[in-house]
Amino acid sequence: MRSLGRYSACVWLILIACILSGCASLLDPRDVVLPLSRLQKSVDQKFPFHGRYADIFEVEAARPKLLLRPDANRIAAILDVRIAPTFMKRALQGQINISGVLQIDAARNAVVLTQPRLDKLAIPTVSGIEPAILQENVGRIVEEVFNNMVVYTFRPEELRTTFVRWRPVTISTQSAGIVISFEPEN
Repeated sequence: MRSLGRYSACVWLILIACILSGCASLLDPRDVVLPLSRLQKSVDQKFPFHGRYADIFEVEAARPKLLLRPDANRIAAILDVRIAPTFMKRALQGQINISGVLQIDAARNAVVLTQPRLDKLAIPTVSGIEPAILQENVGRIVEEVFNNMVVYTFRPEELRTTFVRWRPVTISTQSAGIVISFEPEN
């Protein structure tokens, strides 16, 4: 009878060890793929964008179309733009292609665009403005307007499971979407 009690205790210890090891695997880092369609929906809510740059340019941007560039770990967007210099009577209209690196902003529980750059400018040339000067100024506008722009905000339920609060730590761009790695908070 005594050996049966020992046997029962061993079974309980093994069962408890299995349960604890299962719980430990739940606390391993996890990766979540955020598809491009979900990012697009989030970004669409921020447009049309209206702003002013250096008190010289009125800027309007609309209809962003997101693209993923996994080879460079960047995200890109094609935008319709209207730039109205205060020193001209008419606005410049066309499209710009921009790209940037996505990063986690822990304070805002968000994914933000950093290192934005102008990749292509498709605005008809206007007499009196050198294309190189226009390119340089629009590049500065892109850097000013789009740097640290929130691309996606995590909902509270995305950061919590039954017993664990998760924090996003890294992000990478893949062809199917962006991959966010989460770790349990201490």
